[in-house]
Amino acid sequence: MEPSRNYIRRCLAQADETLKDAEMLLSHDRLRSAADRAYYAVYHAAQALLYSKGLKPKTHSGLQRMFDEHVVKTGLISEELGVTLADAFKLRQKSDYDVEAVITKELVDDIIKRARQFISKIKGLLT
Repeated sequence: MEPSRNYIRRCLAQADETLKDAEMLLSHDRLRSAADRAYYAVYHAAQALLYSKGLKPKTHSGLQRMFDEHVVKTGLISEELGVTLADAFKLRQKSDYDVEAVITKELVDDIIKRARQFISKIKGLLT
């Protein structure tokens, strides 16, 4: 079965929209919500790339495993950029579930910048 180009475009559009949401939330000091949106921006971009390869993960951890195996370890994306997915997930988990976690503006700003680079790289691979 040929991966649907339309589905891939929708995933990338969702990544862009969610990244903009993260940036807007950061500008209003809504750090926990911005971290959540930054993760989902990266998630949707990773999903688009995996789907283009005929891979359809069913869980967040499955997406991370497949991305590492089929994208990072094959050299499509550097390890440095590839770790963005795991780092964004960890920050999202911490910000969503650990009420005592200290989530700084610098930490969220960094993950948003890395998410922007991650999405840009994936778009380049898909066009």
